[in-house]
Amino acid sequence: MNTSGEIDPVELIELHDARVEAVTMMAGGQVRLALAHVPIYHRRNAEVSEVWSYRGTLLLDAVDALEWKGALPADGWISDAVFDPDVTQALLSGAALSSARFDFTNGAVLHVRAARAQLTLDAKLGLVDEFRHDP
Repeated sequence: MNTSGEIDPVELIELHDARVEAVTMMAGGQVRLALAHVPIYHRRNAEVSEVWSYRGTLLLDAVDALEWKGALPADGWISDAVFDPDVTQALLSGAALSSARFDFTNGAVLHVRAARAQLTLDAKLGLVDEFRHDP
């Protein structure tokens, strides 16, 4: 976040390395994923992007099916996140979709059919890494 409290422009959202604290089925056909860590890239300059860790919430709306295989791993790490269509980079403004699938490091899988997804970033936790772009 910059000094005004707004989020700096986002270059990339990396949900496949996020960490889930809880998955909650909400009234009205919503599923909420509480994220303890989601990597967000911010471009510092032409050569370098900073990777920051955020706490956040992913809300899947108008859910008409949910399939859960296995148990949420203790550490909550997502090894892969696939949206159909691929709306990952539009999640901060909300995006229409048909499904989302989350594979976890322990082999568990969460598959949700939903009409919309929205990612809200609640807190900027700290700098995780720097990514150097090829010239």
